[in-house]
Amino acid sequence: MSFGHKEEGNLKYVQIVDGAFAVKVTEQEALNPDGTLKVNHRKRVNKKGDTVYEFVAHSVSGVIDRLQIRDSDFGPQVSLGVRFEDDTIAAIGFSLMNDDGSTLTTISSSLGDQIGLVDFSKPVKIGLSKSKEGKLRGIAFEQGGVYIPNSKENEKFASHISHRPQPVEKTSLTGEKKWDWSAPSEWQYNQIKKAIDRFVQEGVGNTTEAPAQGEFPTLEGNPDLPF
Repeated sequence: MSFGHKEEGNLKYVQIVDGAFAVKVTEQEALNPDGTLKVNHRKRVNKKGDTVYEFVAHSVSGVIDRLQIRDSDFGPQVSLGVRFEDDTIAAIGFSLMNDDGSTLTTISSSLGDQIGLVDFSKPVKIGLSKSKEGKLRGIAFEQGGVYIPNSKENEKFASHISHRPQPVEKTSLTGEKKWDWSAPSEWQYNQIKKAIDRFVQEGVGNTTEAPAQGEFPTLEGNPDLPF
């Protein structure tokens, strides 16, 4: 789907926040004449305490136009561009790593699990995967009618993901047990890097200019918003 008005030509900045893909809009754009919110719009208070209005969607569909890892004021960011049929480009940005710097974020981990199976020459649908409790588990790709991260029905994905190392349980000096996800994260990171190399070699994208440093905000809160 496309995201309403356009910013900076055909480029539109998209956040993944509170369980949805979101684009900031003005109060006037978000409200009906009677003051009620338009369909697919919401009002919320961000971390800074500011009231913001957003157009929201559960998924975006189009051809992947850009796939990059780049530095920003928020640390390493994944820049994922999706071009719609009207040539609007959704510039989706999210943090690559968690604060500890040794593991990938939930969204980047899910990207690493699936991106190796995406055909960049064909349209793709990108949705958000959640647990039964509503906690964000990552992004989910669908292409050619196939839901990629379905290990039970998608044999290619099941075979692909079987090569990912498992987390290791470690015990601290105080006896506390924790799971070490560094090995799975390294595999997922390498999958993203390989996909970027393949993307560039195929010459199908990375032709649009990426947003300036700091344009992509990090995730806010624990996403769980019905749409």
